[in-house]
Amino acid sequence: MTLGPYGAILRRPGVGALVLQSFLARIPIAAAPLLLTLHVVETMDRSYAQSGLLAAVFAIGAAIGAPLLGRAIDRVGLRPVVVVTTVVDTVFWLSSSHLGYSALLVGGFFGGLLAIPVFSVVRQSLAAMLPFEERQAGLSLDSISVEMSFAIGPALGIVLLTQAGSTVTLTLVGVLIALAGVSLLVLNPPMTSVDERDAEPGPPIPTRAWLRREAIGLLLITGTAAFTLAGTDTAIVAVLRSFGETPLIGPVITVWCIASMVGGFIYGAGRRVSPVLLLVLLAGLCIPVALGTTWWLVALLLIPTGAFCAPVVSATAQDLIEIAPARSRGQVTGLHVSALTIGAAVGAPIIGVVVDSADPRWGFFAIGAIGLALALAIAVAERLSPATRARAERRGDASGVCLPASK
Repeated sequence: MTLGPYGAILRRPGVGALVLQSFLARIPIAAAPLLLTLHVVETMDRSYAQSGLLAAVFAIGAAIGAPLLGRAIDRVGLRPVVVVTTVVDTVFWLSSSHLGYSALLVGGFFGGLLAIPVFSVVRQSLAAMLPFEERQAGLSLDSISVEMSFAIGPALGIVLLTQAGSTVTLTLVGVLIALAGVSLLVLNPPMTSVDERDAEPGPPIPTRAWLRREAIGLLLITGTAAFTLAGTDTAIVAVLRSFGETPLIGPVITVWCIASMVGGFIYGAGRRVSPVLLLVLLAGLCIPVALGTTWWLVALLLIPTGAFCAPVVSATAQDLIEIAPARSRGQVTGLHVSALTIGAAVGAPIIGVVVDSADPRWGFFAIGAIGLALALAIAVAERLSPATRARAERRGDASGVCLPASK
């Protein structure tokens, strides 16, 4: 492993500014759902079930909206979509603390549906700005940036909420999201390269032409990875509460996030690995965490599985980008976001049932077992043909049984 790939991509015009902008833009986005949940429970004095319903409605809107917004970007360009989503997103978050619960449910759906597509836009733009051989490092750097935003945003948001209240905090979120949208408009990163536009003239290629077995398999891997991550998050909270170590939940999750960032850094500068193999490692290494009998042992056992969080997200994004035509890249990156959203929305409640009905440590075993079963099912269903295996070998995948990930 060398650090050369990261230096090379950051020296490319516009890449450094995009990485910095996306990191700052994602901080309020990362904090917003948790702050909204706390607003419903504490300020509005509603139940956790009602806050969970709002979170589900928001997630449904986001899962539907991401590919639709991506398709719109493919057709009309980035700026019109960012203008509309910035206005809607800003209005929702600025008004959220003043809405009743029913209105908040309606607003939450449209807030998710028309959220500024920062995640998909950044990945789409990096694919346009970087040559093929630098995309792995670029998308890994983006995954590291996401981890940093999610490590910082919620923590800062909770501190502000406890000191200033939910009205001030959610208003600030709205202001910061507006600034994120404006900065994206000013930056206006390219969605396709000049060579790609010349190679694919005309409108986007119909979805049915590329959304086939390979792409569906990668989306399933993405969703399973998100299921594993959200389930692990739930299990960490449950296990540490059962140990009577609730104040240490934050530090343990921070260890997990740091492991992910280190893993993403190493993967981006190293050899390419099949997404399904990364998923097997992510899920399989989650099972030993069930052996943790103290908070510090749980933290240590989380490090190996955490190291594969960022790599599996960046690897699936990269392979999906390569499968889809350049003029349909917005839609495919949106589908990637949808798969992450749906997987996370399913993972937390399922593992919640497990930790409620048994020793919370069984949550880690359930996460790993379900993730492994799904990963192996995908691997069997997507056996490589000889031609695809040859393409994978030329591309440099470090896997024997893996999902095809090239056109």
